[in-house]
Amino acid sequence: MKRRPFAFGGLWEWWRAKDAPEGDKGLETFPIITTPPNALCATVHDRMPLMLAKEDFWKWLVTVEDRTALLLRPFPAEDMTMWPVGKAVGNVKNTGAELVERVEGVSPIHLGFVAHARLVRRIRSC
Repeated sequence: MKRRPFAFGGLWEWWRAKDAPEGDKGLETFPIITTPPNALCATVHDRMPLMLAKEDFWKWLVTVEDRTALLLRPFPAEDMTMWPVGKAVGNVKNTGAELVERVEGVSPIHLGFVAHARLVRRIRSC
């Protein structure tokens, strides 16, 4: 497995409603784009975040042509590993490095999963 950096593909937008009061700070939104899962992620979910390899960072940020054909594809499964983690990883209120520690001897129904490709990304199970 190659352990190389990646980034998540997303969009950024700032906007303010036309009828917003003067001085309203507006709203910033940051959705993460998803793709069909690769073979590894398909074992726990029907989609995965768009993960961009380092060589694709610039293409994502500045390419004018159709990004769909160019970049909207699953990250290579061979560049990832996955291990079972505790159910707490599925709650956004929980934080801490212990969320990605391997858990052994627990029924798969009670597990979340972590995928690793240099940085750790949690993937919530269905």
